[in-house]
Amino acid sequence: MAGCASAPGPQPSAAPLTLQLARADGRTIELSAYGGQPLLLFMFATYDEASQLALVKLQQFLSQHGTAQVAGVIMQPDAATFLPLFKEAVSLPFEVYYDQDLRILKGESPLGKLNSIPAFVALDATGRVREIRYGVQTSEQLEQLTGQ
Repeated sequence: MAGCASAPGPQPSAAPLTLQLARADGRTIELSAYGGQPLLLFMFATYDEASQLALVKLQQFLSQHGTAQVAGVIMQPDAATFLPLFKEAVSLPFEVYYDQDLRILKGESPLGKLNSIPAFVALDATGRVREIRYGVQTSEQLEQLTGQ
């Protein structure tokens, strides 16, 4: 699943994306909690070099565009174990979650099967998937995804 290449994947959605994600402490959140504002989901793995590079680029972008709303989602089977450790080791300007049931990883979520990670899922203010991009994104590409 890891890689830097872009590839076609799930198409923009007509209905708002409904996902339940878990925090490091195990409490869950629905994506609708971010309602009313565009949201960029950063799907990544803690061990993947492409994800790590994408994270660096995203942090640089957010330092210049602080108003962009971002949520991270760790995409690995052991995410519940690694998320608390990851949050201790890396200071991020956005919240990071994981998928307790691994539905996203298995391709069983409303997102369908993601082609690779890292993946960036742009949601509009109503929670609908506007675009999905794969691989490391430039600042200009992140601007397009976030509307900044």
